[in-house]
Amino acid sequence: MLPRDHCPECGSEARQENGEVVCTSCGLVLCDVIASEAKYYPQVTTNHHYPRRRVQVVFTLSGDEMKDRASYIAGIARWHGVKMSDSKLRAIAEYLVKKHELGQFPQKPLGIKWKDIRKVEKAVAVYLRRLNRSDEDYLRWCMQRLDIAELRLENGFTAYEVAATVLPQIPNRQLRTRAALAIYYVCIKYGIDLSKEEIAHACSVCTSTINANLHLLSYVRTDSPQAKQA
Repeated sequence: MLPRDHCPECGSEARQENGEVVCTSCGLVLCDVIASEAKYYPQVTTNHHYPRRRVQVVFTLSGDEMKDRASYIAGIARWHGVKMSDSKLRAIAEYLVKKHELGQFPQKPLGIKWKDIRKVEKAVAVYLRRLNRSDEDYLRWCMQRLDIAELRLENGFTAYEVAATVLPQIPNRQLRTRAALAIYYVCIKYGIDLSKEEIAHACSVCTSTINANLHLLSYVRTDSPQAKQA
């Protein structure tokens, strides 16, 4: 909308012309410069909420560790009677490790059918569940991204050890949110110079998510690993 849509002198409509708003009848300049502001309004979903960008955390493994994991999965598949070539089984095993343990979205191995992947995945399903990362592994990974996992605090414990006691005390939230809140709690408690934005980025959540759930930190009764060890 124009800053002024009608001329105050003659009452005629105004129009934009060469960066100015002028009267269509008398030519009076109503406004010198128009500052245009482009706003982005994301598409609203059917449940009347704005869509949130979802980020999946991806872990990594060294080459030797990947070989060991894949060999382990391939050996279990052989033990369960899966019959296929070694190279084919090895490629499927690496695919399954990336998918189940590392949380990645790997491409299907070239030249291998989906039915063969499902065949191996079904044979080793019980063992793949054992490879899933624990909540504490995820928390440590986030704190390593912030370079504070091994930071020694004034009580003699590391920042990770204290955060690990806070994590299970935050109820009814996704792991990413609980990890962000636990790290934020430790940073505030011990004066670690990290912003909410940095913590949110490391845990793949929004800053608004931390702000909206700060009240859950009232459930935290201790920040020392001594209670956990008792």
